[in-house]
Amino acid sequence: MMRRLLLAVVALVLSAGCAWAARDRASLAILAETRVRRVALMPVATPPPPGVEEEELPSESELIAGGKPLHLLGVRLWSPGIAPSNARASLALPPGLRLGERLDLDIYRPKPGQTVPEVEAPAAVPNYTLKVYWGSSATVRPRQPRVMRLSDLTGEQQAALLRLLAEVALGPPGPRFYRPGWTTASWPALGPPGHLPEGASLAGRYTLTTDYTGGATIRAPRGKRFLPPQALALPDLTKRAALDRALTLRWRRLRKLVGQQAMILGKEGPDTLVIWSAAERAGAAPFREWSDLEAAAVRALVRRDELLKPGRTRAVVPAGIFTNVDLAHLVLIGYGPQLTANRPNLRARLATNTTLLAVLGGKALPGTATHEIESEKEEMERERRP
Repeated sequence: MMRRLLLAVVALVLSAGCAWAARDRASLAILAETRVRRVALMPVATPPPPGVEEEELPSESELIAGGKPLHLLGVRLWSPGIAPSNARASLALPPGLRLGERLDLDIYRPKPGQTVPEVEAPAAVPNYTLKVYWGSSATVRPRQPRVMRLSDLTGEQQAALLRLLAEVALGPPGPRFYRPGWTTASWPALGPPGHLPEGASLAGRYTLTTDYTGGATIRAPRGKRFLPPQALALPDLTKRAALDRALTLRWRRLRKLVGQQAMILGKEGPDTLVIWSAAERAGAAPFREWSDLEAAAVRALVRRDELLKPGRTRAVVPAGIFTNVDLAHLVLIGYGPQLTANRPNLRARLATNTTLLAVLGGKALPGTATHEIESEKEEMERERRP
């Protein structure tokens, strides 16, 4: 009996040591994303018919908002400790990616003693009241919403939420990806992921080289591709969504996913955010870095009902929770398979996601009465100016 107990204690200590060792390893994430933006009432982007002049075509922003799929790339490298001032990091790329031979990563070092992520322009971020709903249901469930303030969240949760708000154009640029006491190297340095040229391919070799935290190589096989774009069947985006009634979401089923996220965010007045997630247990931890999850973490969150199962294609938003928002922003993420490479001091992965960002409706959507009144006020103000 005593021998079994001793073995159990040793196993526990060893497993804890392994967990800490894995947690203290440097981590490289190469994030390959297929992204589609849609705005209700905006025509879907289609190839121009023969004979149409270039000046008659929609602008690039209109094409993007009209559903043109984009392929994006982001690179993030975290390493424990603070890198020297002359440290360098770069990622050599396969030719098919069409971004050149390599990317030089921008290195960010936290300030001494800094324990929470740095937020750019903190004065521009109000201490939002957050009204959080979760679960697929035609009506609001008991004990919802969960109401809290932005200041109630940890610094890491605040940073993740602010980055998400920036992605859906609900706030200023979010804070850097950052871990306290760690060096962060990234490309692009700030802002959204980099756009890839038409026809870019993921296949080939990716090699990280640094002079402060080691290196790694990931080889993507010839058949490695970006995930297909997300497509929304319901609601009909040729119309404004009726946000005062229960809203059915239905999207295409994609193969090879390991999990999904579906959420809607909207600003209600100047300092209140309404957030809904289709997951059944999202109320327990609604704020995390949803755009960057390891495959094992995705599967664990699916098992805990904090993410949707891969084959899920439908959810219902409770009636009325977004009635008073300016714009209701849908975020639909499909998490694909990942390639990994493990080294004693560094773990590297190539992840594929597919994301739909869609404006479903709201009081400020162009064409609504509220929007027309605001536009008239702005026009009158311009006429009064000297």
